[in-house]
Amino acid sequence: METIKTLFIVMLITLAFLAVVTVAVCAESQEDTDQDGAKVQIEQLLSQIQEALVIVQNTADLESLPKLDSVTLNLSTELVKAGRFGVNLLIVSLGTDISEEAVQAITLKLKPPKPVSEEEAPGSEKIMEISKPLANAILSAIRGAELAKTTEPVLELAELEASIKFVVDTEVGGGVEDIKFILLPITADIKAEVSKSTTQEIIVSFKVED
Repeated sequence: METIKTLFIVMLITLAFLAVVTVAVCAESQEDTDQDGAKVQIEQLLSQIQEALVIVQNTADLESLPKLDSVTLNLSTELVKAGRFGVNLLIVSLGTDISEEAVQAITLKLKPPKPVSEEEAPGSEKIMEISKPLANAILSAIRGAELAKTTEPVLELAELEASIKFVVDTEVGGGVEDIKFILLPITADIKAEVSKSTTQEIIVSFKVED
């Protein structure tokens, strides 16, 4: 009888321990999820970069500007714990407190998209608002180079490449269609908030016709 009673007590203790462990794991997983809620995943960023490049190509086609030839992305990312054993690779957004040693640098070379019609455009007008600031910065570089060709003496372009540094700002309030960030070129008014760790870079080159 005493043996059965002892076994019963051991079983109750074991079940209580397993319940505590389960609750702790679930709480940790939920905490990681909550912490990552305001983070931006690489695929989300690439989707908006694609939107920006479509805007650039469509505008260049409309205004007879040079088209994109190549695109290189230099991204600052961070490894964030996910659950007990997993990790997520996320974009370092503006305002993130992270040391340079903890930043994971990733370089991606992209093939520029072709100009598309409004019907074929991959995103809605609201979503494209997120990537327009970056697209406008790229277009400014093209337009500036094109204006230089109208000066006297005429400046002939052999190559045209632009490096645009930008940040991913998650403090946009409310979000647009579940996308809660915006791509902002680094300008004088936000420069004070920017660090090397939170800076992203896009390098674009254009086809220059003889």
